[in-house]
Amino acid sequence: SPSFLPTLLPTLPPIAPTTTFPTSYQESPRVLALRDLLLNALNGDTAAVPNVYTLYDDTSYQYNALNWLANTDDLLLDAVGGNLDAILQRYAVAALCYALGGDTIRSSTAKSTHPFKSWLTTHECSWEGILCGDDDATLVGLILPSLSLSGPLPPEIGMLTSLLGLDLNHNDLNGPLPPELFDLSELAVLYLDHNWFTGTLSKSISNLDQLVYVSLDSNFLTGTLPNQWFAPSNKLHQLSVLWLDHNDFTGTIPDLGTLAAMESLYMGHNSFTGTLPKSLGELRKLSELSVKGNELTGELQG
Repeated sequence: SPSFLPTLLPTLPPIAPTTTFPTSYQESPRVLALRDLLLNALNGDTAAVPNVYTLYDDTSYQYNALNWLANTDDLLLDAVGGNLDAILQRYAVAALCYALGGDTIRSSTAKSTHPFKSWLTTHECSWEGILCGDDDATLVGLILPSLSLSGPLPPEIGMLTSLLGLDLNHNDLNGPLPPELFDLSELAVLYLDHNWFTGTLSKSISNLDQLVYVSLDSNFLTGTLPNQWFAPSNKLHQLSVLWLDHNDFTGTIPDLGTLAAMESLYMGHNSFTGTLPKSLGELRKLSELSVKGNELTGELQG
């Protein structure tokens, strides 16, 4: 892979939990306060709470993250008068940890060197696999390749709004790519190759004007490539690496002439049909191209 580049909204109406807690079950005041804060701050934003009831369900990873944040976290961030951005970021990374099996890994004696062993401790900027910005507080990179992480990539990834780089390649992640991923407007590097992701690609990626590297190869992605990625109105002016090989994409390869910065393009071993677009020959910076293993005709011109 290419090298890695380095408002509080109106209060929600009362919500009845889907889970009926036992009468002996008493939530701590901190759980109640932090849950209210999360629901208020994320009102109408599905990035963190796609189903608000998950924050009431004590079997969900979201509730586990909330409970940790309220009762076990060393920092014990204050829901009243605290730094909202800090709380949201810390909740998001805790949710990621629980969603991807981090609690099990942390309790296992068989994985003593796993990065998750350092998680859920001091400030997240000190956790292995996390990179923070110059302020030593804002998370800008999440680097966790080749760690056998499993399960769907949770929508809480969309809460890390300053993320520049996401590298989760060579894991066992599955399910569709969460649409919240493509709301990360600062994202420059996206490595999700060699996983088990399924579903189609979002047209929203065409709005990510900071993207330079995208590697989604060796998954089980399907469907056609969104025309919005390649339309004149797309914002992918810096995209120089696009690896989509070894999936099951279909249809034709669109006109690629708008991707003027493209240097490395891998689309081999899919199910593309039709002819090679003439615009490939217009990509003057293109030095690497692979389209083998498809059902394409024609020759590259230019």
